[in-house]
Amino acid sequence: MTRLQSAYLIVVFLILTLSPLVHAQDSPLSRCKTQAAAKSVVRILAHWPGHENPIPGTGFVWGERGQIVTALHLVVGADEVIIEFDGSNRIVKEPSHSLLDADLALFTIDNAPEIPPLLHRSGNTNSETAVMIGHGYDRSIWSDVAMRIRATDNLQLRHILGGQARDEIRELGFPSLRVPVIDLEGNAVPGNSGAPVLDAEGYVIGVIQGGLEAGSTGYTWAVPASKLEELKTSKHRRVLGSSQTPEVFFGDFNFGDTRRAKQFRIQADRDAQNLLVYIGTRDLRQLRATADDQLGLAQLEAIFRQTGRQIHSDAEFDLYADQSSGARVVVPAGVDLEIDKDRIEYQRHNGDLLARIRITQVGSTNEAQQQSLSVEQWISSHVNVSNEGWRGDPNWSNISACTYPNGSVVRRVAYVRHWGLRMTGYAFATYAHKADQFLDAVALQIPNPESEIDQYSFDREWVEMMIATHLTSYSH
Repeated sequence: MTRLQSAYLIVVFLILTLSPLVHAQDSPLSRCKTQAAAKSVVRILAHWPGHENPIPGTGFVWGERGQIVTALHLVVGADEVIIEFDGSNRIVKEPSHSLLDADLALFTIDNAPEIPPLLHRSGNTNSETAVMIGHGYDRSIWSDVAMRIRATDNLQLRHILGGQARDEIRELGFPSLRVPVIDLEGNAVPGNSGAPVLDAEGYVIGVIQGGLEAGSTGYTWAVPASKLEELKTSKHRRVLGSSQTPEVFFGDFNFGDTRRAKQFRIQADRDAQNLLVYIGTRDLRQLRATADDQLGLAQLEAIFRQTGRQIHSDAEFDLYADQSSGARVVVPAGVDLEIDKDRIEYQRHNGDLLARIRITQVGSTNEAQQQSLSVEQWISSHVNVSNEGWRGDPNWSNISACTYPNGSVVRRVAYVRHWGLRMTGYAFATYAHKADQFLDAVALQIPNPESEIDQYSFDREWVEMMIATHLTSYSH
C-alpha cells in the first residue's frame, strides 16, 4: 500500500466515522406521504414578453377545486401562464387573486382535474425540518428536497436581505419588506418559486419565494402559510408588470434564457440521472464571503503567498448545481467541461493541470471506501514514476473534518510528491459526504520538465483550480 493510500484511508475512516450512512437531514415526510402530496403540485411556465423561453416555476392545488397558488413575481408581467397538471395543461391570463405584500398569486381554473388540495397550517411549526416539493430547473418531473428551518418567530424579509436587495424590492414594489418569512436552509433552485413547504404531517407551512445566491452557497425563504387566507380574500386581481426583476428571486428569469446553453446531463446508470445546471459566474470576492470553510480558504491563500503565487481577487468562477444531490460545483470561468458518465473533468495549460469532480451514491461503508480508493488510483495513474513518495503537504494543516447543519461532513487535504529533490506531483482534494452521496473534487498538477511554460499563467491557472476545488461542496 502506498503512503497516499494509507493517508487517504485515514481520511475516509474519519469521514465515515463522523458521518454514518444515514440521512442526517432526511425528509420528515414518508415516501408515501410525499408522493401523495406531489400529486397536488403543478408546474408553472410563464411566457414573458422579451424572453425567448418561458420562466419556470411551481404551484400547488389549495382551497377549492381548480385553485392554484404560486409566486406572484413569476406571473405578474406574463402574457400567458401555462399550468401543467399531470397529463393536461391549462392556459390562463391573470390570477383571480393576488397578494402583493406576500408575493402570492391564486389562479382559478374552470373544469380543472379532480386533484385533492393540500391543507395548510396557519400557526408556527415546532418542527426543525420540512420538505419542499417543486419543479426545480424547469424539470417536468417533481423532486422533493429536505429543508432545515432556521427561524420562524418574528422574522421579516428585511431582516435577511442586504441593502442592494432591499433597494431592488422597493423598486419592484412588492413584496413588503415587513412580510413575515420562514428562513430555510436547503437546495432551492430556479423553478422552485411557488413551491409548497410541508411539515412532517404533510401540512403546508410556507410557500417558497426567493433566495440569495451571492456565492457558492445559498439562502432561501418562504412566506408563511397563514398568508394563504389573506390571498383568498384579497380584492387584487391584476397587477401591472415590471421590466426589472430582483435577483433575489433565484435568478428564475436569467435561467429561463440560459438553461439550454448551460446544462449538462450526466448519465451515471440506467436508473439515475443527475442534472448539472449553470447558475452563474462569481468573482473571488463574492465566493470568499460565502465559503463554507473560510479559515481553510484563508490558509490556502497564505500558502500561495508563501510560494510567490499571486492571488487575483477579480478571478471569476462558474458555478453549477447538481439537482439530485444539492452539490455546488465550482470551476474557473470559461473552462471546457468534459462529461463522461458520472464524472466531470477539465484541464488547463496543455494538460499539466487536471481536475475531476464526481458525485456518486454510496450505500455502505465499503462502497465509500471503494470510491475513495479510486480517487487515489486516478491520481497515481497520471504520475509516470514510482507510486512511492506521496505525503501530506506540511504547509496545509487545516485537515480537520467540518460538520455542517445540513448533515454534510467535509474534509480537504493536500498531497505532494517528490522524486529526489524534484516535485513530481501535487494534488488538492475536497471530500464531502452527505447522506448517501459522496463527492470528491481533485485538482492535480503534473509538472513536465521537458515543456516550456509561462510561469505566470501557469501559476495563475493552478491557483484558480485549487480555489475552485476548495469551494466545491454541498450547499449549506
